[in-house]
Amino acid sequence: MRDKIIETNRTQIKVLAAAALLSAGVICLPIICIQSSLGQLQQPDSSMNDNLTQSINLQNITSQQQPRSVNEADFSTYVSPELGIQIDHPTDWSPIIREYADDVQVLEFNASRSAMMQLLPPTVRISSAPQPDIQSLNQLTASLLAIASDYPRFDLKENTTHALGNVTAQKVLYTYGSGDPSQQFTLQAMDIWTLKDGKRYVFSYIAPVSEFSMNLPVVEHMIRSFSFE
Repeated sequence: MRDKIIETNRTQIKVLAAAALLSAGVICLPIICIQSSLGQLQQPDSSMNDNLTQSINLQNITSQQQPRSVNEADFSTYVSPELGIQIDHPTDWSPIIREYADDVQVLEFNASRSAMMQLLPPTVRISSAPQPDIQSLNQLTASLLAIASDYPRFDLKENTTHALGNVTAQKVLYTYGSGDPSQQFTLQAMDIWTLKDGKRYVFSYIAPVSEFSMNLPVVEHMIRSFSFE
């Protein structure tokens, strides 16, 4: 039974990691994977194995919290010289800078949650990387959506023009899940990407679909506060 539990956990991580590989390449789509960052997987805590079931159903794993309003959150301003940006974030969402090959830089904010809710915590990531081969936002959007369409059960909900730091950007909202029938979960993601000074910038927010709206007001405040240095 323990071997089946471990294999189930590994299967889930592989599914999420496949999506995260988008960020590791020439493109930098989402935070599609909560337990990984740009293909760099975090190993699950071995103490969690005893609490896992053979079939994971994230539809039933919710924090049971009400939507978090902006007025209820305390914000701090974070300046990232690495990415050349500034952004407000909830004080209980700790910022972490990660650096990867090909000058890919990622600023990550992880939402705090209880010890029992560590499987897929809501996460915000902002990435920056050189993008010399793509010259327009339309090209970037076509490239990213072509790859995203291969996600398991990918369903595009919204694709509209937006702004990121007063720069014209593209916003996409979508859901996706696992191709493995034993992995019953659906994640919802919002990505906003743009091109500036030969670099691509991607703001990403992802959470289980049942929890996506809970932190959305706070995430939207973060987007409005975003600026390029």
